[in-house]
Amino acid sequence: MTTPVTYIHEKHFSYSEALASLALVRPIAADIVAKTGRLNKLKIRLNELKMSDFCQHDEIQVLETGAKFLMREIKYHLQELEQVGCLLKDPLQGLIDFPSLYKNQEVYLCWKLGETTILEYHGVYDGTQGRKEIPFDMIS
Repeated sequence: MTTPVTYIHEKHFSYSEALASLALVRPIAADIVAKTGRLNKLKIRLNELKMSDFCQHDEIQVLETGAKFLMREIKYHLQELEQVGCLLKDPLQGLIDFPSLYKNQEVYLCWKLGETTILEYHGVYDGTQGRKEIPFDMIS
């Protein structure tokens, strides 16, 4: 009797499904990268103001409100990616993984904002250091 295979993810993309979803994922990833960059700048400025000898409550309040807004927006975009079924791995680079199966093993098809297509994959526990070129039999 064989033991049933269990996977981490319920949804798995074929290579062509992952490629097709880039039309939706690309603008979401771009929004996350842009908003994460703005949020980081806001946090730096907030820290500077809070460490300053001159209390600037109005500016701090405006920046905190802006930071909360950006965090809500980023959370919304993460929910959008979750609905698609892919995973954000790096919000500063727009690194996205698509769960997939290759030779009965769960893997991630890797894509990064700025890339025109999906060129690499890695094992679920390998991380980006384990990225390998997508073999022909995974595409077909």
